[in-house]
Amino acid sequence: MPDFNNDLILITCASGKQSSALIPHLLKSFKKLRLQCNSSKSERMLSSKYPGVEVVQADMASPSDCHRILDGVTTCHLVDPPFHPHETQLGINMIDAAISQRFSSSGPFTHMIYSSVIFPHLRKLLNHDCKRYTEEYLIESGLNYTILQPTHMMEMLPLALLMSQKTPIYQAN
Repeated sequence: MPDFNNDLILITCASGKQSSALIPHLLKSFKKLRLQCNSSKSERMLSSKYPGVEVVQADMASPSDCHRILDGVTTCHLVDPPFHPHETQLGINMIDAAISQRFSSSGPFTHMIYSSVIFPHLRKLLNHDCKRYTEEYLIESGLNYTILQPTHMMEMLPLALLMSQKTPIYQAN
């Protein structure tokens, strides 16, 4: 059962499209969030937008940064930088750091949520294919996990607009 007052939730790629949509919902319940971003510009923007929330600039290509940002974390919502040339390795670095937190120390880490893509087994879509390897690594890690496989359509669906309409109609291009 989540402890909304004490659990520390890490959201990676916090200034990106997926995480930006998730953060306001988590802030309604959880008191402690840590937002990871890659650039100082994103760090300033997130700190300004979410005062009182911990924002950390970290490079997921650095195993030591991954360990640092996972320190004390209960649950990590892992979003890899899309189309990064080493996207698979970034995910593996985060999973390795989570394993270390969970099994090698008395850390509170309990769950990894990985935001993948629908049909990660499609090898011709290189950004999908790299997520397939991260999924496999997570499944074999021994961690408690959830793998989300959202579709591109879900990210672009204007849910608020549709929910506000008496008779919802989605105009597809």
